[in-house]
Amino acid sequence: MTIEFYLPRIESMKNLHPELYAQQLMHFFQEELTWEQVSELSSANLIKLMISLRDAIKINQSSIDILKLTQAIQYSRSGLGLCVMTPYTCAFCGKEEIWSSSAVPLICTSCASEMATNIATHYPNFYKEEPITKKEV
Repeated sequence: MTIEFYLPRIESMKNLHPELYAQQLMHFFQEELTWEQVSELSSANLIKLMISLRDAIKINQSSIDILKLTQAIQYSRSGLGLCVMTPYTCAFCGKEEIWSSSAVPLICTSCASEMATNIATHYPNFYKEEPITKKEV
């Protein structure tokens, strides 16, 4: 695809979500670029910017709380344990962290946060269609 494909899409997202656009520019380029500078970016950088901006908009519009989902992911893999600071190694990235219990999770905070972000970005409609009533329980 050509630059003419990416620029109008980025410009549309920029106009609708200027604060997210500015955040993504800072994330990738560590500075705010003028529209002329963005127009001169390589196709690869335009693709990265477009996808990143699209995902940021999805997360911003999502009703999912990333921090709470991150905690749910981590706590779902730990169980009953002693109240003691315990080192553990993340099964995904190998990073070592400290947990406040001897029942440690299998995933570090950054991997759980990345997983939560991916869930919020790509699976925004995993809620039940109708809430469960007391009669059904």
